[in-house]
Amino acid sequence: MKKNNMSLWMVSLAAAGVIAMIPEISMAKEGPLDAPLCAISAWFSGGTGKAIATVAIIFLGIAAFFGKVTWGLALMFAVGIFAIFGSADIVNAVSDGKADSASCDTATKSN
Repeated sequence: MKKNNMSLWMVSLAAAGVIAMIPEISMAKEGPLDAPLCAISAWFSGGTGKAIATVAIIFLGIAAFFGKVTWGLALMFAVGIFAIFGSADIVNAVSDGKADSASCDTATKSN
């Protein structure tokens, strides 16, 4: 990396560390963006997200039929779909189950 990029990376990392140590921010329970972010999460993990994933897989299948798909692209589709539908489980695993995902009803829904 260039020296300027490395110093920018280090400053960003230090700022993220300082912000994570501020109790009001790191242990925040609710905020002004709570409801909109929960709505976006519900949109992606609900019926709309499933429909978008289905259409993406259809296009992937058509592209594979014409020989335009690489294994890397197919893997990216699979990882993306897994990340979208498993996001609540991923957050709970990373946070040792201490994440307050119950505030968003997406963790308890099964569409």
